[in-house]
Amino acid sequence: MKKLIKVLGVGAITLGLLGSGVAMARGGGPMGGHAIKEVLRALDLDTEQKALVEDMKSGKEADREANKAFHESTQQTFLTEFANESPNGRTLHNLLDDGFERAADAAHTGLDDLLELHATFSPEQRETFVTELEAAGDRHEEMREKHQDERKGGRKGPPSDRDF
Repeated sequence: MKKLIKVLGVGAITLGLLGSGVAMARGGGPMGGHAIKEVLRALDLDTEQKALVEDMKSGKEADREANKAFHESTQQTFLTEFANESPNGRTLHNLLDDGFERAADAAHTGLDDLLELHATFSPEQRETFVTELEAAGDRHEEMREKHQDERKGGRKGPPSDRDF
């Protein structure tokens, strides 16, 4: 079971990387840019690879602004609808679908970016990349377990569905 959880954790981290499109480009995302920065730092990228990463980062700036505007608009629409006696479910479902579509598009773009960078890796860099992803998965799992243990000792922070 722990092996399955570890594999799923590595999968989640990989998806996080993909969804963030060489996550550094967004300075945030499911894993934030921190984990991918650590992975890329361990690869000792050459000048051309660093330039490729920088190009990917700069290409994401417009996406970041568009996503920020979308998020703000979506949030406002949700608030407006929930202020109504009868919120328009179709409108809210469509917004949710739009968000999923945007996330899928970002994940595919991120995957394409990662594949482009991966194609430049030496065999040693590919091996290091996989090793570092596994290590990031281990760290993620440790943090998940730590937070889970903290909750058992008394939940702190905002309420969750378990509190109701």
